Amino acid sequence: AGIVHAASVTHAAAPSAIPWGRLLAGLWVLGMVLALARVAAGAIGARRIAWRASPAVQAATTIADAWRTLGGRGRPPRVVVSDEIEAPVAIGAVAAVIVGPRSSAAWSAERWRLVLLHELAHVRRRDGLANLVAQVACSAHWIDPLAWIAARQLREQRELAADDAVLRDGTRASTYAEH
Repeated sequence: AGIVHAASVTHAAAPSAIPWGRLLAGLWVLGMVLALARVAAGAIGARRIAWRASPAVQAATTIADAWRTLGGRGRPPRVVVSDEIEAPVAIGAVAAVIVGPRSSAAWSAERWRLVLLHELAHVRRRDGLANLVAQVACSAHWIDPLAWIAARQLREQRELAADDAVLRDGTRASTYAEH
C-alpha cells in the first residue's frame, strides 16, 4: 500500500489555456498593419496636396537651372504651391513633386533658388524612396525603439545633406540661414 506508482507521479504538461505565441504574433501583425496603414495614409494625403496645388509660376525659370546645378538629368520635377502647407517639401518616392506654400509668391528669386536647390537635392538623392523604405522598416519593427531612432537619424542626415548641397553651390551660410 505504500508503493507509489510512477504513472501517478508523472504529470503530463497541461496545455496552456492562453496561446501566448499566437497572441504575440497577432499583436505584432496588427501593429505592423496599423503602422503600414499610417504610411499609406500619409503618402495618399501628401499626393492629394500635390494634386490640388497649382503650378508655381514664380519658380518656372529657376527650377531648370537649379536642377542642372545639382547634376539632375531629364526633366526636373514639377513645382507647385498650396495653401495646405507652410514650408516647402518634396513629395513622392518615385515621381517627386516639390510643393511650396502659397505665401511663396512673395519670395525673392534668390530665396526660390535656395529653396529649390534644397528640395531638388532631396529629389536627386532619392530621399523620398529612402524615407519610404525607412517607414516600411519601422512598420515591420514597430515595437523596436531603435528602428524609430534610426529612422529619425536618417531624416536628420538627409536634411543636413540637402543643406550641404545648397552650401556647396556657393551660397553663404548666413544668407541661407536667413531664408
